[in-house]
Amino acid sequence: MKQKQVDKVLLNKFFGLPIFFFIMWLIFQAIFTIGSIPMNMIDKGVSLMQKYLTTVLPQAWWSGMIIDGAIGGIGAMLVFIPLIILLFFFLSILQQTGYLNRASLLFNSTLKKIGLKGESIVPLIMGYGCNVPAIMATRNLKTQREKLITTMMIPFLSCSATLPIFTLLIAAFFEEKWRGTALFGLYLLGILFAFLTGAVFNKILAGKVLAGPSDLPEYKFPKLKTVCKAIWQPVKNFTLKAGKIILPFSILIWVLFSFPQTNGIPPTIQESYAGQISMIIEPAFKPIGFDWRIVTGLFGALGAKEVFISTFGILYSIETNSEQGLIHAFQNDPTFNPFIAVILLIFILLYSPCIPVISIIKHQFGTRWAIISFLYPTALAWIVCFLIYQIGARI
Repeated sequence: MKQKQVDKVLLNKFFGLPIFFFIMWLIFQAIFTIGSIPMNMIDKGVSLMQKYLTTVLPQAWWSGMIIDGAIGGIGAMLVFIPLIILLFFFLSILQQTGYLNRASLLFNSTLKKIGLKGESIVPLIMGYGCNVPAIMATRNLKTQREKLITTMMIPFLSCSATLPIFTLLIAAFFEEKWRGTALFGLYLLGILFAFLTGAVFNKILAGKVLAGPSDLPEYKFPKLKTVCKAIWQPVKNFTLKAGKIILPFSILIWVLFSFPQTNGIPPTIQESYAGQISMIIEPAFKPIGFDWRIVTGLFGALGAKEVFISTFGILYSIETNSEQGLIHAFQNDPTFNPFIAVILLIFILLYSPCIPVISIIKHQFGTRWAIISFLYPTALAWIVCFLIYQIGARI
């Protein structure tokens, strides 16, 4: 009797959705508030280790590879673990208590149109925080088809790492009264392309939407043993399997930005292999208005989205990468203008997720889907930006 009374509130057409989003907001806040503490500790620990090794190792290319490439890559991997632990802790509690099954009913009718059930709403929402744990959360979905559709949608829901890029470019090229609207518009555009992607892969992937459970489970108190099991497996998989991709790629990115060297002195970005590669492929980006510098920033952002900002900090010789310094540098750069800024914002919103995300997709779905997760959004971003640039240039 009590269960039915609770369900009348949690599944109410007026109160159900606000309650669900409030619970998700609490979890979201807890993950990033609590998670920021160990994340900062890991980040500081890695930085201290790098500084210490800088003082004890000789100045040579191999020491740079160890300090910045290998240890930096390990740090980039370890920093995700607190988020993964907290995410699966809360998901396990929601699952065991019986709430997750009920909450999914609130979204069944909407998500059914793109071949999903209501359970997909949780990883989709989590994508706004970080795509890595969000895609790992698709493990809780019932069928491979649902997992794949949801996974292909998640990267369009901008993670927190893209927010500094968005706010920087918006602050540089939009009047203050339009900045909030511009940011809100980007997130709406991401939702639109996420659902369009869901509709596309719903048509491509064979299979039917399975009916949800007819009987809802009873409310129960979660068991600690079950919670620990739910946390251990994804952490183990991420560390041992995804790390096999993240670490080598981190070293590769370091090599491309640090070579060729002259008498042990690293090159400028323009002279680096990354810059040279960007110049070679620059003609492919000219039709959307990008030069080799933007291409280099996008290339570096594959390792971590925020690298885009630090790349331009180096290009503009701004040592501190201060926000105001970068804003003025962008405004005074003749290559940039509000039109190019809009196209760049849309491209960053849509193009490939970072390598940690791709590595998780490879682990969960295989190499073919990892390649698709890179090519599909990047091609889509190029096509959309090409149409905008070509039409805008003629107006």
